[in-house]
Amino acid sequence: GSTSGGSTFGIVSTIFGFDPFSGRFSAGGESGQPPVIPQNMCVIFQFNDAVDQRSVSTETITVQEVDLTQTPPAPGPDAGTSFRIDGSFLNVCPLIQFTDTNVSYGFLPNRTYQILFEVPPSSPTVRSFKGTPIRTSDRGPFYFQTNDVIYDRVPGPPQPTATLLDAAGRADCVITTGGV
Repeated sequence: GSTSGGSTFGIVSTIFGFDPFSGRFSAGGESGQPPVIPQNMCVIFQFNDAVDQRSVSTETITVQEVDLTQTPPAPGPDAGTSFRIDGSFLNVCPLIQFTDTNVSYGFLPNRTYQILFEVPPSSPTVRSFKGTPIRTSDRGPFYFQTNDVIYDRVPGPPQPTATLLDAAGRADCVITTGGV
């Protein structure tokens, strides 16, 4: 079934806040527009239970550009993203690519994106650690816009960090170099 022990699994908050007019987690934009974030910022969802890392992938979560001037909204190309789980938090982050002279992000500047979750009866779906699938009402879409701002999460010079994993994939050693 879609429940485990009589409970449901779903989103309880996002970085965007709760919109009392729509009853959804998407407040923050001006004049009814989606909220605006820097192009390298992660979109964070909090669930009411721990998220099963194995259930989180591009098969269960779609992040794509969308044209909201069309009716219905017209989906565009997928965004380059990565997913990180920390207990009940799901971080949807843009991929960051470096070249010799440039850095690019999975979220392009000045674009509108949507995040959609696969929900039952689709399979696979995002699930709790207990195996409960995400509730249907939390499918989305969750809209946001990017601007051309780059958010520096750690002010100061870069500090490269490498994490070495043991054979089981657990962090075995973390190496951090000092600032330049």
